[in-house]
Amino acid sequence: MSKVSYANWDGTQLIIKRKDGNTSKCKTANFTNGGYEVVACNVVGDDVHVLTKLKNNSRPSRYHIVNSSGVYKGSRGM
Repeated sequence: MSKVSYANWDGTQLIIKRKDGNTSKCKTANFTNGGYEVVACNVVGDDVHVLTKLKNNSRPSRYHIVNSSGVYKGSRGM
């Protein structure tokens, strides 16, 4: 069972709400460096995948992985 209740991108930061009632925030520089913008956030197990795309492109090209505590774990191309 996942520890994450939901994840939300509010336009400036990633907010992760856990099932124990606590909230975590993650810095946006991990996602938006290099001309990228956030498209969506998906809860996958105990992690959150943040989909990003280049500003001049229409499809997501990378996803960034953040754990339930808001710690950045890295990114992968799609």
